[in-house]
Amino acid sequence: MATRALLGEFERRRGLTAWGLRAVVLLLYFLTLSTVLPLVWIAGNAFKTPEEYNATPLSLLPRERSYVAILDGSNRGPGKATVSGQVSSEVTRETYRLRFVTPEQIEVTSTASGGVVLSAAVSGDGQVTFDGVTVALRGRFEAGDGATIRERRWHAENYAEAWSGVRFIRHSLNSVVLMILTWTLHLTVNALGAYALSRLRFPGDRIVLFLFLLTLMVPWFAIFIPLYLTVTELGLTASAVSLFGTTIPLYGWPAVVIPAGFNAFFLVLFKGFFDGLPGDLIDASRIDGATELQTFRLIALPLARPIVAVITVFSLLATWNDFLWPYLVIGEADGEPLMVRLYNYELTGATNEAVLAALAMAMVPPLVLFLIFQRHIAAGFTLSGIKG
Repeated sequence: MATRALLGEFERRRGLTAWGLRAVVLLLYFLTLSTVLPLVWIAGNAFKTPEEYNATPLSLLPRERSYVAILDGSNRGPGKATVSGQVSSEVTRETYRLRFVTPEQIEVTSTASGGVVLSAAVSGDGQVTFDGVTVALRGRFEAGDGATIRERRWHAENYAEAWSGVRFIRHSLNSVVLMILTWTLHLTVNALGAYALSRLRFPGDRIVLFLFLLTLMVPWFAIFIPLYLTVTELGLTASAVSLFGTTIPLYGWPAVVIPAGFNAFFLVLFKGFFDGLPGDLIDASRIDGATELQTFRLIALPLARPIVAVITVFSLLATWNDFLWPYLVIGEADGEPLMVRLYNYELTGATNEAVLAALAMAMVPPLVLFLIFQRHIAAGFTLSGIKG
């Protein structure tokens, strides 16, 4: 009954019919699937072999394969193995376990001698001999000719290869450091600027706000060449600096952090919140003798926690996903953030499956961050007056 009443109130306010409400729900399902399916495709394809990755039709996950395997003969005499399908399989007969790693490679385990592993390659005529046992690979058989085996193989080694090849921990820490530095500037610069425009009256304050908003209308690609020349001339792209005889590595990070300090969108969010604060609250702090900076630090900023949470998520995600600008200004391989390293890792000739595994691992921190701050994001949108 509560759900029916809630839906009825929603329909009354929005003027939606029952069919209109169903259409909205279906649209939300479609948008959710369009977001989730690419993520599943990336994570699932990272578990495939190159053959499965390039196979058609496409599949989200490794396919389940069925095939027939037959091994005849004694454990010491000539034997025959028959496999249909070019996938790995495992067959046990008597004291030998055969595992077809690839169509050309067989791994044999002797269970009678304590699990000794023997390996042999298939010859041109399909014959292979191991420890006195001859194996002949023949063509496809029907299910009645032997045991039908079904399996879905998950190749987690692609993730291990990506983890070591990307140096995931090192470059993730680089991204985290850049995120913290950029987030600190975002909060201090934009919050102070928004408070000044909202609560301090000075000549030309509306013109200053208009100029700030004007930057939202300028595409970033229209200024990134002058910006690159500026940070280069200022020496912000330096890889290291000497201080008191000690060389401190910078990797060009100041060229990433400092230009990102001001963000007109974040300033608008803060200003919209500060405009809604009761004037009596600010006046009371001034009467008590608090300076403007103390009023900002002790009253305005603590009340703006929902907006801080929203800006935290936006700032951290933008810095984590940023690629082009760090790629241009960071010249040291050890200082590359994770997104830049993923691009260079692909250029090293890594397999498609390993690249997808690296991308899947890089998606985890943003998803965790969103799950942690999702309530604050909704509250921040409501308080800032932004309608989603």
